[in-house]
Parts: sequence; C-alpha cells; structure tokens
Amino acid sequence: MAISKMTWPRGFIAILAGWFVPGVGRQPWIATGVLRTAETRWPEDATVHNAIGVILIRRGADDDAIKAFDNARAAAPDDPV
Repeated sequence: MAISKMTWPRGFIAILAGWFVPGVGRQPWIATGVLRTAETRWPEDATVHNAIGVILIRRGADDDAIKAFDNARAAAPDDPV
C-alpha cells in the first residue's frame, strides 16, 4: 500500500507529459516558419471521430444507468420497478 501511495502521480504526470511534450516540441518550428500552423492541428480522420462517438455514446449510457438507479432507489418497496 505504501508503494501505491508513492506511485499514484506517475499516471497523471504521464498524461500531462503527453500533452506538453508535443506542444513544446512544435513551438520552435512554428515560430521560425518551418511548420505551418495548419499542419500542427490534430488530424481529422475516422479514428478520431469514432473515438469521440464511442465516448459520447458511453456517457449517454452511463447517464441512463444513473437515472435508472436513482429511480429504483427512490421507489417504495411496494412499487413495481
């Protein structure tokens, strides 16, 4: 347990590094004109759109499940579910 308390920030640091390293690495190329700003954007492809769709559908399913649990918890013992 003590080891897990010391290592929990590693995932958070890895996520932040995944955002900062590419952004910082592109800055000199954009500032000197070697890389155009349009080339630095995230690619719009089917994978990105698919991932966004899966996230939105999953969130909707989670919201529906939470509503169903709240309704079941609020129901009286004699009420039909």
